Amino acid sequence: LVLVNSSEFQSDIIVACRQTAPLLYGWTLLTNTPPVGCFDLKLRQPQTTTGLYTVKDSQGLDTTVYCDMDTAGGGWQMIGKSNQPSLASVVNTFSTISPSGSQGWSGLFGYQYLSEFRVEVVHSGATVADWFHHLRSPRMLSELIRYRGCRSNDDALNDIEFTYDIKGNMRYDRHGCASFQDGCQPTVTMNSCFTIPGCSGSACDDDGAFSFSGSDQISGHDHLSTAFFGCDDSNCCACWGSTGSSLNFCSHGCSSLNGGVITGTATANFYIR
Repeated sequence: LVLVNSSEFQSDIIVACRQTAPLLYGWTLLTNTPPVGCFDLKLRQPQTTTGLYTVKDSQGLDTTVYCDMDTAGGGWQMIGKSNQPSLASVVNTFSTISPSGSQGWSGLFGYQYLSEFRVEVVHSGATVADWFHHLRSPRMLSELIRYRGCRSNDDALNDIEFTYDIKGNMRYDRHGCASFQDGCQPTVTMNSCFTIPGCSGSACDDDGAFSFSGSDQISGHDHLSTAFFGCDDSNCCACWGSTGSSLNFCSHGCSSLNGGVITGTATANFYIR
């Protein structure tokens, strides 16, 4: 028996149980506490499929959430959607977010801890870029972006242990920081969208983007990126390149490199795990 902490630091007991194959074992929860997210649900019921489920939100209340149980091990909890690269008009709706629903940020899980943050970029009905950042230590969703995260003058998703390109099936250990925007205040505007009703993720200088680089330590705002979704120097776009390549395809102000694709009509789905 193993005592573990869930994403909400609630204690659970898990045990390794033999599966159908003689030497194949899987983890099974013995306790009966309600799931606090899609990852907890996946732990309890490994055969769970992608769809809508009832879980506990940050306040311990029952709520409906969309869970991607198929991609990269499953257990992905959808917390946001943007119908265009500009994040300024995406507001906190305190409602269920799903790929087929309206855009918005879900404020239901602002105080939930996460270890991984995922961005799926969709263009013309197809996923064109899909990656997640694995953090060195868990943090609350409402503390996702940090002031002076990569440099002294930016807000960033930092302290990344590695970034995994799901679509390209590549892991990048060098990439440690994704610059979101110019740093303009100690309390990052983007983080408020996970707790304050009606808040939007508009940045102080019309920037704000999610990104990764397969080549460089820092990506995003004022940097080169392998994939990019958002705005840089008031230019908004989605950018990606050849699947599985570590090259940078996205440059400053939404310009392309190395044959990268630039568009202003893509959407993005955001997940945590």
